[in-house]
Amino acid sequence: MCEVCNFVICDRTQTLPNPNGEPLSLIINPMPVLRPKYVPGAISFSITFAIIGIRVEEMKTVEIRIVAPDQSDVACARIDADSQGIPGDVRRDDLIPVLNFDMRNMDLPSEGEYRVNILLNGQPIDHRSVWVKRAMQ
Repeated sequence: MCEVCNFVICDRTQTLPNPNGEPLSLIINPMPVLRPKYVPGAISFSITFAIIGIRVEEMKTVEIRIVAPDQSDVACARIDADSQGIPGDVRRDDLIPVLNFDMRNMDLPSEGEYRVNILLNGQPIDHRSVWVKRAMQ
């Protein structure tokens, strides 16, 4: 059974090569709560998480669906794992996929608890809560 771990909301992510040339993900400004200036309004942020307990060969697509407090769908994003490429010299059973979803100008209709549903190959595997609270003026 696979599991989502290290779920982080942040301003943005950036991938850079480490000294060995391998990709290194940087999480920039982690946020426990989304604090837009206006609600309703729009906000840009990134979601990062890892999936453990899955063989990379079994991972075809990973999708997130964000649901507002009133249960309306707000956003959806999908990564086609086949297009990501894995270096040939890496042992596939040692890999733990770390995924970054960049959400730009996402509409937020209200304050409250938003639900991020995580799907693997079209099947739900987990969900996480993200709180939205308007920034104090």
